Amino acid sequence: MPKLRFIIFISVVLVIYSGIIFYIFKRAAGLFDLKGRPRALFTAALIAFSMTFFMARFLQSYLPLAVFEALLLIGSYWLGVIVYLFLAVASIDTGRFFMKALNIRPAWIYDRLGMARKILAAAALSAVTAVLVYGYSHARDVKVTSIEITLPKKSGTARDFRVAVMSDIHLGEIINNVDLKKFVSTVNSLNPDLILLAGDIIDNRIESLKVRNTGEIFLGLKSRLGTYAVAGNHEYFQDINDAVQYLEGCGIRFLLDRHHLVENSFYLLGRKDRGIERFKREKRKSLHDLKGALEKNLPVILMDHQPYDLHEAQNNSMELQISGHTHGGQFFPGNIVVGFMYEKKSGYFTRGSTQYYISSGIGTWGPAIRVGSDPEVVLINLRLR
Repeated sequence: MPKLRFIIFISVVLVIYSGIIFYIFKRAAGLFDLKGRPRALFTAALIAFSMTFFMARFLQSYLPLAVFEALLLIGSYWLGVIVYLFLAVASIDTGRFFMKALNIRPAWIYDRLGMARKILAAAALSAVTAVLVYGYSHARDVKVTSIEITLPKKSGTARDFRVAVMSDIHLGEIINNVDLKKFVSTVNSLNPDLILLAGDIIDNRIESLKVRNTGEIFLGLKSRLGTYAVAGNHEYFQDINDAVQYLEGCGIRFLLDRHHLVENSFYLLGRKDRGIERFKREKRKSLHDLKGALEKNLPVILMDHQPYDLHEAQNNSMELQISGHTHGGQFFPGNIVVGFMYEKKSGYFTRGSTQYYISSGIGTWGPAIRVGSDPEVVLINLRLR
């Protein structure tokens, strides 16, 4: 059943994407009056660029690493171009519709219609370029989000901890060593006691990290109590055991349906990602079973990459859940769409006595742009009182 749902989802995405490409093609071909050989070349180029992302994703297990990375890089940024070209063209057509419906015919447009169309096209392309340049720059402007969270100590003495959280780094072909060094430097500047990585550390293939020795950069993370992580759905795109083994060799300890007691003060409880059912046809343990192995006199911080079924943490009396996955929508209009998909797309909130923080992430998926969401490192000033 999960596989069938995935096939249906991908089929719907491809149909919508193909429709958008065809719409852009018709408008561009009409605007520039493309015929014959120019039309054929434009069609071939548009199809080729539009296929690169999906070719890379669907054939990644069969392509040489260099070919895969090239296709993914081109295809990822092309997705951003297509999204904003579509929005630009759709906005122009919406304006034309209302002008026609209201019988608005400015002479300065209709007397020079051909020139007006070209000016409008140039303005649209300039706007798309400006948005993409801004999005690229903003995606690298990492901010630190500081929050105060108090948990009931239940037993022992009152304690304070500085906990740094990163999620959705998506290391690989686009988010690279230069980016990771900046992320590590930002985290270290916070002088954390504990560092948590809330999933999707890797974007696609672990080989992309190995050939660049990317993992060694994680050895530069500095904290008193170490670095702990859970896997996200992207870790399951490949051999999860290979990915975990490689990253654990770089100083990261994974909690996959496991827990860790932090200085006899609180538990860190990490869940396997819910994607394990789709990608590996395995079941993760229930939160009830995982909690059963813990002493009841200490608070529990749960790390679960995807923020679905948030009631489970509340029903099992988790004090705090940390998640990622949503990217805060990453770029408009995704930030609006994601708001309808999840109870909360990012940030802090509570349900009953359970507190939650959903990070908008620090990296990117697809085009390395952010419009309407911020890349962040979260600093939790944790108090046990």
